[in-house]
Amino acid sequence: MPSEFDELIQKGDKCKRLKDYKEAIEAFYKALAIDNEEISIYEKIAHTYFCMRNFEKSEEYYLKALEIDEYNINCLIGISKLYEVNGNYEKAIKYLEYAVDNTVENNYENLSTLAILYTENGQYDESISLIQEKILTNFPRTHESHYLLGLNHEKMELREEAKNHYRRCIKIYPKNDKALFALGKIFYEENNKKEAFQAFQRVVAANFNNIKGHFYLGLLYNIMERFEEAISEFKFVTTFEPKNVEAYKNLATAYGSLGWVNEAMNEFRIALAISPDDPEISYALGYIYYKNQKYPQALIELNNTLKLESNHAQAFAVIGSVYYEMGQYKEALDNLNQSLKLDANSGFTFFSLAKTLQQLSDFENAIVNYKTAIEKDPNLLESYYELGNICFEKNKLIEAIKYLKEAADRNPNLTEAYFKLAKCYVENKEESKAIEYIKRVIINDPNNADAYYEVAKLYKKTED
Repeated sequence: MPSEFDELIQKGDKCKRLKDYKEAIEAFYKALAIDNEEISIYEKIAHTYFCMRNFEKSEEYYLKALEIDEYNINCLIGISKLYEVNGNYEKAIKYLEYAVDNTVENNYENLSTLAILYTENGQYDESISLIQEKILTNFPRTHESHYLLGLNHEKMELREEAKNHYRRCIKIYPKNDKALFALGKIFYEENNKKEAFQAFQRVVAANFNNIKGHFYLGLLYNIMERFEEAISEFKFVTTFEPKNVEAYKNLATAYGSLGWVNEAMNEFRIALAISPDDPEISYALGYIYYKNQKYPQALIELNNTLKLESNHAQAFAVIGSVYYEMGQYKEALDNLNQSLKLDANSGFTFFSLAKTLQQLSDFENAIVNYKTAIEKDPNLLESYYELGNICFEKNKLIEAIKYLKEAADRNPNLTEAYFKLAKCYVENKEESKAIEYIKRVIINDPNNADAYYEVAKLYKKTED
């Protein structure tokens, strides 16, 4: 017949299994009152408190147990886990090292946990030595060991070594999604999009529930302009991680890239609700409003961006562009100049400033700023065209031709540039070249009546 002590232990164990921790603790305390030298009771109480997340009491009873038997492996491992959970890696390492040193047989789980703790504590050399000298020596086919070696080398910024170990891990166990993900992330950061894409595809094939794998696939689909596939990936992420702000932001970007403005704004609003103090979300939402000509809403979000980050150069630039579109040129100038004080390398902002100055008939300063915009960003097509226009109006025909040709060369479908070039050559009395460019207008726009009229006039003039 079981003794009262045994019955209390059995009751405590049963209550603990059923997660009735309060009843379990009461039973173990009563057993402890009968025999306060039995170390297993202290260990049971400590672990029960750990399950209740009462870490202070858990620590107290583990330490009491170790006062009785400092070599008790279960208590050493238990208190190490307690400190690990609380982020106290130094103490976690101290007790687990003691457990490993006082165990006759090498235990893979304990050695592996100790290697992980070394890594978490920034002791990469110790982790590598432990893995190479004890784990791989005794357990040579453990794929996780190569994953940990890769992780340590990656932390040490030794990427080639890291990739080699991740590959060894995958060779031993092709479905190790952690190693596949780590390898893919390195490729992604190295801008090797092809290898990264293949790695992340293998991640979700190995473990479809790997949320990070889906997230990075979404990023890559956005880069590849496969936006509908990106949307699918990011929606998967937000389904299982409804607070993942970055997923909502990238989902909104994918919608916006497809021209699905309402859906994009909705996702940005969700992101903003989750993270109301993120200036980049407010800015993105404001920018979408601006692009869709919803100027009052754009100003609200962009001004909110500045409340969150007073030196947000892009927000000032877009506010300037909003005021330009609203015909409030003084306010546009103020905000564009403020943007340039914060970021003097933005071609877009110099272009916007030049446009505003052009509207105010300050042509000389407009020319200066269009030229600066081109210096900062040679791909700003409109800068070439507008600069050519102003030069034409100022009768600077050689400069006008130079910039209009640049605009036309960069965009062969820019009919307006061909038309303006033709006018330049007419003014320069080079009718044959004018005809050449008017013909290009007709090729681009066969229904352009003005082009036919102009070319007829030019032919008549050359005949005369």
